[in-house]
Amino acid sequence: MNLRHTVELAALVSKQSDQVIETPQQLPESAIQDFWVHSQRRLFDWMRQLVRYPVEIESSSAVGRRRIWRRTESLLVDFFVSDVLARVWAAVLTAADQRQCQQRTEPLARHILAGYLQTRYLALNLMVSGPDVPPDRLREVNRIRRKTECWTDLLLGPLVVRYEVKNFAVNADRALQFGQDQLSHRDSDVSNTAWNLILLSARLTFPARQPLSPIHSICQRKISDAVLSTFPADAIHDFSLLKSIRQTGLSFHAAHSEGTPAVWPIPFGRWHCN
Repeated sequence: MNLRHTVELAALVSKQSDQVIETPQQLPESAIQDFWVHSQRRLFDWMRQLVRYPVEIESSSAVGRRRIWRRTESLLVDFFVSDVLARVWAAVLTAADQRQCQQRTEPLARHILAGYLQTRYLALNLMVSGPDVPPDRLREVNRIRRKTECWTDLLLGPLVVRYEVKNFAVNADRALQFGQDQLSHRDSDVSNTAWNLILLSARLTFPARQPLSPIHSICQRKISDAVLSTFPADAIHDFSLLKSIRQTGLSFHAAHSEGTPAVWPIPFGRWHCN
């Protein structure tokens, strides 16, 4: 599962969130534990490497420093993209607890959020004041960061409107605006078209590459499996939309080669992610 798939999955989770939130049944304990364990494992490794970066740079040659930065750049991109799914799924778990008036998955979800916030602080601190950070590559990492933040708020929007989960958003006001705009589309055909465009845009926006670290590849797959296994069996077929989205993407590229402008913003009110 590559980074692009991670955001696609986050979009589909957002779209089908009611399948988890509204179920009267207890969410599977094994899936919740897998999400917790592998999220913690990945967060620990991210934080360890971010803290180690200045020490490694200081004691390395010029060639070694370039190698260390390439590895760290990939780590930063991995983190920012993974943060999208983590926040959306944690918000869904929190909303499910609120719907059932219990405290079962919300404490775990908020603990994961705290871990991501701590890792985000380390990542941003490195980007601002880390030694030997190439300005041209930093601009690219920052561009991806900004896109992931906007996408997080876009996907959390409907949940922020309906539940007390605004803390999971990067910008709560932006998420609220996104949510209000999305929920204003009462016509099901219009709503489905909007979501198909969201899914397609996610595919065209984010890199289709595997995480650099084998540990993170395994954790990412385990987390994705845990998320999918939490949905009812009759809801899984909706994830086949990924195939149609990819096919639509091929049609898009064909049209673009014939001169169609390659601009795919997601317009909701005055906000957009492009």
